Amino acid sequence: MKVIFLQVAGSDNPDLLYNQIIRPWKSRLALLTIEHSSLLLDIKIILLTILALISKQKALIYINTLLKKWQVEDILIRISKRNEKLIPYPPPGSNEIVSTYP
Repeated sequence: MKVIFLQVAGSDNPDLLYNQIIRPWKSRLALLTIEHSSLLLDIKIILLTILALISKQKALIYINTLLKKWQVEDILIRISKRNEKLIPYPPPGSNEIVSTYP
């Protein structure tokens, strides 16, 4: 996550970059959480938060397993592993990457 922060902070337009590379992925994960909403999922998220404090890598592995179970698009599964740099991507419901920010 530190790399992503520096990537945004060091850019000429950090708001635009945030809307191009971070917000689309966060929005997709939020929509999935809503789609699969349940008390059990809420408990899992709490437990994963605690696990992430102990071992971020183990928490990411479990999240990746959960996303595979939900059969999400392959690119989201790859991005959730955090092994590669985030790339600009269209927000949910759009086919275009955000190109301007007011």
